Amino acid sequence: MIDDELHKKTMPLEKLQEYYNNVIKTMAASQPNDQDIMHLVKLYAFLESCPKDIHCFCDAKGNIYDCIPINNQPGWPKKTGPLPTAPDVTKMDTLKASIENKWRDILLPAPLADGQKKDIYGNLMACPKGTVPIRRIQVANNVKDNDKKNYKTEQNKPIGFFRVNKYRQLVERENSHRAYHLVAMAQQKINSNGGHSIINLWKPQVKGEEDDNNFSLSQAWYSAGFIDQNDISNVQTVECGWIVNPGLYNDDEAHLFIFYTPDGYENGAWDLTKENTFVQISPYIAPGMILSPSSVTSGQQYAFELTVLHDGERWWIYYNREAMGFYPDNLFNDGQLTKNATYVTFGGESSATEFDFSPMGSGRYAVEGWQLAAYQRMIGYFPVSNQDSPDVHPKIKSTNLKPLCGIVTTEDNPSETGIESIVFNHIESPNSISMQVNSDINHNGSELSIWYGGPGGKENPPK
Repeated sequence: MIDDELHKKTMPLEKLQEYYNNVIKTMAASQPNDQDIMHLVKLYAFLESCPKDIHCFCDAKGNIYDCIPINNQPGWPKKTGPLPTAPDVTKMDTLKASIENKWRDILLPAPLADGQKKDIYGNLMACPKGTVPIRRIQVANNVKDNDKKNYKTEQNKPIGFFRVNKYRQLVERENSHRAYHLVAMAQQKINSNGGHSIINLWKPQVKGEEDDNNFSLSQAWYSAGFIDQNDISNVQTVECGWIVNPGLYNDDEAHLFIFYTPDGYENGAWDLTKENTFVQISPYIAPGMILSPSSVTSGQQYAFELTVLHDGERWWIYYNREAMGFYPDNLFNDGQLTKNATYVTFGGESSATEFDFSPMGSGRYAVEGWQLAAYQRMIGYFPVSNQDSPDVHPKIKSTNLKPLCGIVTTEDNPSETGIESIVFNHIESPNSISMQVNSDINHNGSELSIWYGGPGGKENPPK
């Protein structure tokens, strides 16, 4: 069977063409079934799409990553000089001491950390020195035919980019251009230069996978303003976490994601889906990569550490305290996020086009706790410094979070490309989700954790 033979092959890219030609000869002398033909088509597509002058590889779901020279990446075009150095957060004070000993989760290493894994075609899943892995985006994966004018791609280039906004819904239903986002948050209004949390990883089953408006995520928000105000045009955010979004990633896996908006979600982008936004510096982790394994109900818990820090010129994002890259301040058009954030928020979100939501987190309620409910722990924020530059070893301060559940309603203007309105409605007693804030105190100090999520399902529309 071609299926078995292909997946056992461990050959470099340059030899795949020879293998492909041999398979063609084998199939010509036999009667291949549909599965054999499909694997041949995938092999051909991979060969044709992978540029010969750069290294590329694919993940378990077939997403292709190109190893792009770090100074020629789309987020750093036509720039001269070296990239900036990330502030060191490895020694930040997170009150870990004996408090962390009570947690028995396993922190997931960066997907490319060991540098020895190979994909199913035998390509090394690692990037050469001086390059960074960037997930290749295919326009056909995400763009509806009538909206291709808003997107950019170059047919013969290794990467295509397009605009995908978190609250910019393209709902193609008769008399319906709305989407709903169910949120369970823990929030504090405080000036900060970012913050930190360890996020428990799950892989909820998203309803309506054929609809790219449906997703489920856990994340941290660092924002200027909040979407509960009448005019949200000045709301700016830097966001990161994990997400299951079949419409964006074409699979049902949990992916690491980043997101930003400079103007109340009218513009912005997931991951690297828009040029001149996020600048990547890590060769081991990239926005959009699959995170695995996910936590097991009543079993082993898995998590990863995310840190966001503003250094006065850019917003850095760290995975397990290693810098992944940054958003430059110029993305925020002299707005508040060029100075600092005014809110820190942690929690989950589930999106749908009707009031029937996918599970959030693990799909269990917050009160069920360890090994059942989703959580974030070791939560804190970086206080705004009075100095001209941030501390050499920034220190985390404990937050004073308040639980908040609600529904965000977004309504598109079907005749234009922008969002017509975003409305936040607080829910006192939601049916399908929950949020709980805990503070664990001992002689070393306190560690804040939140527990959240639920099975999803029907929720009462806001009045």
